[in-house]
Amino acid sequence: MFKSAKMDAVILTHNIDQPFVSQLEAKNEGIKFMRIDADLTDTFKAKTSKKVQVLVSGYVPYTLTKTLAQDKADTVMLLPVNAEPHSFEPAPGSLVQMREADIFVFVSPRLEPWAQDLLPALPREALSVELGQDIQAEKDPHIWMNFDYILRMAQTLTDTLCLSDEENCSFYRENLEKFKKDYFENILKPHCEKSGLPINTFIKLA
Repeated sequence: MFKSAKMDAVILTHNIDQPFVSQLEAKNEGIKFMRIDADLTDTFKAKTSKKVQVLVSGYVPYTLTKTLAQDKADTVMLLPVNAEPHSFEPAPGSLVQMREADIFVFVSPRLEPWAQDLLPALPREALSVELGQDIQAEKDPHIWMNFDYILRMAQTLTDTLCLSDEENCSFYRENLEKFKKDYFENILKPHCEKSGLPINTFIKLA
């Protein structure tokens, strides 16, 4: 930022106030001292604004969040690699991660019975979303294996992202439509052609 404007900047590690700045300017005529924290332009502030912090339970919500939010959110997966979601036991560090989250995403209590135990650690203003909350699934808790359910999960997540980050809502909804189209063309349609079954066998068509 400063280099492109042909300006020099010095970072001070201690706090300064306006009298201190005035004293510096009085001793250095022709040089303008600026408190960065107070005088940054709106454009630069926008570029450095805090991203939505999304904490997800496991791989499926992680993949969906990265697909829909991309670089608009910092997405962190709670479940360690190769860990079993049914029997995972959160460590104390998990509570710290929950306290720093804007959104916590999990699939369902049936798949992750430990997830609801973490909810009290969420900040009051944060959101939690159960992707399978409106899905009447069978005994198998792996609901994302159902073509219809995975699209409904993506819709639920998009709605939650929009609630937390209205500024980028159109971006999330555009990515949702891309996800639906890609899913239809590259997964659902080839599956139906191979199986010889109509598409509405697997998904409810509008």
